[in-house]
Amino acid sequence: MAGVATRRRDGVTEKDRGLIDTVTRPANPGVRRYGPPLAVLALAVTAALAWGARTHPWPAPSALALEARLQLLTTVFLGIVIEALPFLPIGVLATAAIQRFVSPERVRRLCPRNPFLAAVAGALLGLTLLPMCECGTVPTTRRLLAKGAPLPCGIAFLLAARRSIRSWS
Repeated sequence: MAGVATRRRDGVTEKDRGLIDTVTRPANPGVRRYGPPLAVLALAVTAALAWGARTHPWPAPSALALEARLQLLTTVFLGIVIEALPFLPIGVLATAAIQRFVSPERVRRLCPRNPFLAAVAGALLGLTLLPMCECGTVPTTRRLLAKGAPLPCGIAFLLAARRSIRSWS
């Protein structure tokens, strides 16, 4: 009898049991939930800042000082954007190349299993092969980790690539 669902003793079919297990089973069983402690911490920080602002008020800025601050903010913002602009396409291209040409098996095979050696390999990769700014290292690191690179390798790559681009500029 193909297509007929068999019922178990409790009256639930196997198909229904699979749906129930999918609903009741947590999506990521090993992931800890930090929501409530972080909410309490955020509330405590907000209360402390509000109390500090009430007891030590800031002096009211004049219109000229406010205009100068806004001009400085605009200058710094545009400087950061213009400096990072060339590195965005480099990061996108590096991420796309890893996605297209590097298989997960190759990443797992080339990255050492020892955490210390994986960190050294990630640092060497960041310093020599793929120097780019933060705009490109974050998606590249995410792609490497998604392909199976160990976490110490990814963290070392993030830190080393950022350091190498700062030494160039």
